[in-house]
Amino acid sequence: TRFYGATTDTSGNVGQGRGTILVDAPGHRSELAVVQRSGRDSMVAWLDQRSLSTDRADRHIELSFATMSDDVRLAEVRVVSHARFLEGTSGLFGAAKERNALLVWIDARHGGGITDPKPEVWLETLWN
Repeated sequence: TRFYGATTDTSGNVGQGRGTILVDAPGHRSELAVVQRSGRDSMVAWLDQRSLSTDRADRHIELSFATMSDDVRLAEVRVVSHARFLEGTSGLFGAAKERNALLVWIDARHGGGITDPKPEVWLETLWN
């Protein structure tokens, strides 16, 4: 999976050619969210399916995040280990609240199936 990032001018022209590779590693990642925080580096979050194992009891998708500098470089990637997801259903979304990044998603793991899904809305605050 590769995620690219780039700066643009007010006309939308990419300032660094084709952009910078933010994430380039084997395995599946999805649902990228970028949050521009006031007076701070941006926060980038995504779902990482590499943690899916063959042991059904240990299967889960991790929420990974890192700060992104003005020159479009990621700092150390960290994981929110208690967050849980179903691939392609969470609608991961980020918003800024002062210096913090707020992430919101749907957890659709509960309920009795398609006709009785019982989704829950989750919120995580990230700061550094």
